[in-house]
Amino acid sequence: MPRPEDTPKDQASAEAEVEHFRQNLGPFVVAAETTRTPMVFMDARRGGHRITFANDSFLSLLGYARDEVLGQSFDSLMAPGVQPQAWSQVLSAFEDGSDVDREVRYCRKDGVVIWASMRISPVRNQDGVVVQHFASISDLTAHKQEQAELKLLVDELNHRVKNRLSTVEDNMTVIQRPFR
Repeated sequence: MPRPEDTPKDQASAEAEVEHFRQNLGPFVVAAETTRTPMVFMDARRGGHRITFANDSFLSLLGYARDEVLGQSFDSLMAPGVQPQAWSQVLSAFEDGSDVDREVRYCRKDGVVIWASMRISPVRNQDGVVVQHFASISDLTAHKQEQAELKLLVDELNHRVKNRLSTVEDNMTVIQRPFR
């Protein structure tokens, strides 16, 4: 989600960097742009985890136009109230250049919150210095909804089984009482 302090200069710089990638890494960029896997690249050299590349799948998943995300902070796309432990692991991966796999919530442009599995990996230059972070994302929303529905069904089944067992126990107590 764009923020007022983000300037068009950041966006122009991000777009220039994407064009640089296109010229130098042609086939890779074409593959990244056309894959069904939502993915983004973020600049590791400047603060704020600014998005320098977002493919069409990523834009479609979150409902943004390219010019709305390029140059923006990756953090700004997280849903409000993102789990602190998950976010601290993401920040840690950014800081120490490690890989991280997390399930997090994203906020689409239309305000709908979705669940996603996110993998962040560092991109290093020839000297081993992290220059970018790469994130690939898988939409887990339907899976999470199915899990919630299944949990409701299992809880209801457990409730009914307990009621049935209680009825059986009550009947056994009545049968075991001596007649007078």
